[in-house]
Amino acid sequence: AASTFLNTQLTAAQRLDAIAPYPFISDEGQIRRFKQVLQSNDERPEIRAAALSRIFHAVNEDNKLQDQVLQWFADPATPKALRDETLNHMQTASFSTLRGTLDVYQKMLDDPDQNFRAFAFSKLLVKGDARAQQLLIRGLETPQAARFEPAFAIELLALTPKKEFYPAVYKVLLESKDESARLAALQTLGPYKPARDKLIAISRDSKEKE
Repeated sequence: AASTFLNTQLTAAQRLDAIAPYPFISDEGQIRRFKQVLQSNDERPEIRAAALSRIFHAVNEDNKLQDQVLQWFADPATPKALRDETLNHMQTASFSTLRGTLDVYQKMLDDPDQNFRAFAFSKLLVKGDARAQQLLIRGLETPQAARFEPAFAIELLALTPKKEFYPAVYKVLLESKDESARLAALQTLGPYKPARDKLIAISRDSKEKE
């Protein structure tokens, strides 16, 4: 299957079909050739993406290739198929917490692709990043500045250990007509004492949806 995948005389579909049943490869010679495919601009993005997904472990052991994958990941101009695979890679890669990645995430808070933007926010919020939290709070208070829909922004804010967002989320609960946002707020505000009377009132209100 690896030999078929590496055969550039075949169509992309034939190559991808051949390797599809196999999630990774372990032969050192094949790994070297898969790295070459991954780094070749002459290969189609979907072929390069398939190569990356099969040599996951080898990338983690190659500092130079790690840096290259991180560059593709951070660059919106990276061909979509390849960039999407770098996101899959970063979600579980051991090097995703190495020095320099937090700076990359900061630059991605305005990424045009929501999936990449959300990943960057989540990584920073878990670390208690103040700027990421304030950007989401501002988006709840000023919809024109929002990076995400309110419900998803609240779910992201819940990741941060610094609960400075409670007042903004409570305001959403009190004022929003967006049911999904109100539900996300309810699920987040349990520890926030100023909201408890309102939570109790909602629980007793027969006019509220189940």
